[in-house]
Amino acid sequence: MLKTLCAAIVAGFTLLALASPASAGPPWSEEEFLTTVRPHTATMTRDRVREWWKRAPQYLKDYILASERDRWWPVILCNYMGYRPDATGRLNSKACEDAAYADQQRGAVMWSPDGEFVGPSPECRARNKRNSYGQLVCD
Repeated sequence: MLKTLCAAIVAGFTLLALASPASAGPPWSEEEFLTTVRPHTATMTRDRVREWWKRAPQYLKDYILASERDRWWPVILCNYMGYRPDATGRLNSKACEDAAYADQQRGAVMWSPDGEFVGPSPECRARNKRNSYGQLVCD
């Protein structure tokens, strides 16, 4: 399970790192979305991702395709947890997405460009600065 999760994370960061700088940017096509989000879903086959996409509500599809590529996974996670971009008040997904994106970026510094886990730097470990969840903060 852990190996599968690590492999999915590595594949996701590798795909994001190798993303073509010539991309037109948002809004993306459904095919670009389906191709890019697949490595994040370690247990989902391409067909299952396509099935999920078919069942996704239109507001979510529009929101995802209008978002930056590296924010797709936080949008999906927060929507899964019940937050919505079209909701007001506490159910709006913006704060959840920002937190998930920040966690994703914080974790990215622990991976080498070739996809090998290197962990936090010795300086970060020595500083021992932690967030509210006890995770090292290395910024």
